[in-house]
Amino acid sequence: MGLQAKSFALRRDILDMVYRAKTGHIGGDFSVCDILNVLYNAVVDITPENFPSQDRDHFILSKGHSVEALYAVLCDKGFFPREDLLTVSQFQSRYIGHPNNKVNGIEMNSGSLGHGLSVGVGMALAMQRDGKKHRVYVVMGDGELAEGSVWEGAMAAGHYRLSNLCAVVDRNGLQISGTTEAVMRQESQRDRWKSFGWNVLSAAGNDTAALKAAFDAAKQCTDKPTGHSGRDGKGLRRIVYGKSGGLHTAFRPKRNTRPRRPSLRRRERRRSAVNKIANRQVICEVLLEHAAKDRDITVLCSDSRGSASLAPFAEKIPGAVCGDGHCGAEPCFHGGRHGAGREKSVLRLRRPASSPRGAWSR
Repeated sequence: MGLQAKSFALRRDILDMVYRAKTGHIGGDFSVCDILNVLYNAVVDITPENFPSQDRDHFILSKGHSVEALYAVLCDKGFFPREDLLTVSQFQSRYIGHPNNKVNGIEMNSGSLGHGLSVGVGMALAMQRDGKKHRVYVVMGDGELAEGSVWEGAMAAGHYRLSNLCAVVDRNGLQISGTTEAVMRQESQRDRWKSFGWNVLSAAGNDTAALKAAFDAAKQCTDKPTGHSGRDGKGLRRIVYGKSGGLHTAFRPKRNTRPRRPSLRRRERRRSAVNKIANRQVICEVLLEHAAKDRDITVLCSDSRGSASLAPFAEKIPGAVCGDGHCGAEPCFHGGRHGAGREKSVLRLRRPASSPRGAWSR
């Protein structure tokens, strides 16, 4: 089976997994599918047989929310049986919604965006100092390039001239809060990576032949020695951009893959046992209530406003949410909506130990 046909089969497996689990990130999975397919079937030296050994290539999926695509590829390579795909995101399954190194074939846990490249730099540096010829591959999403840790890793890789490190940016232009250009502009990514000493290549992210050619070209860049370990290292780092156009083909899951619906009594027990209001929603509602009275409240959000359920707050009180790239005209470090330097009001939320899960007090 050719690489293009393999990508079609992998997407069908991905869609089956997401449909059965009733959760997942189909867009991100489909976007990165061809990249993972080419890597595992034509580039990296990672097999079920050599995975327990350190004398092999290493791979990190930094954009961990696309783990269904990785599960599909690893299953196809024989790291675990196909029956295991039926348990993805199911109760007590090891195949959870982000990479988990309890699963055979997965190098490290990921999902908190921006960490994969720095870990890959450490792996590549260790292999370089040990004189090993294997390589490290890190796949990132373009949305996570807003994380400062990415650029710390890029700077370190440039400093140590890690010719055995290859980073891939899945440049699909989307993230959870909207387009990447609306959240955090990336129009000069090529120049940014070059400024850190990286060799930059581009390839169409859904063209398996173009991806294979780009990965082959990346291996040929070995023109500069390293000056850190005292050994004759070689080359620059390189980054391969996959500009994914997305896949617009839908698949119909097999009819017999839908799990049996629980009995009415069991569903009623579940409803009574599960908190019906998410904690994040409660926090947003309480913040809205207090912000209506106190005009100096500013919300510092470490996640995107969508993930943190703060979109209603941002819509009703523009300019009072900072930290996710959507702050208003002022920089994120200000003292409220009505003038810098004013003391912020801090609302502390706590849940009493005796209260049920999700019951908050102020």
